[in-house]
Amino acid sequence: MSISQKHKDTFNTLVDAAHDGGLCLLECKDSVTGEIISALCLAYETQDGSYEMVPVGQLFNFDARNRVQLPAEEKDQFLPLSVDNLN
Repeated sequence: MSISQKHKDTFNTLVDAAHDGGLCLLECKDSVTGEIISALCLAYETQDGSYEMVPVGQLFNFDARNRVQLPAEEKDQFLPLSVDNLN
């Protein structure tokens, strides 16, 4: 099992957006369940000066350590993030 290229690209977009101030956390409503959720969004300024928010992730509302089974550590299964890249 390895991380898909699409997910790697999305991750890199998130890192770039965080560095440039274009990543935000919004309280949203799940359109399927009606539950209030916290969503990670990319924020883009449009030509008319307004902002468009594009949801790209959701924070867990539970202790993920009890539900998410992590794979055995293999080099191709994670993308390290260098904190130096965010400064």
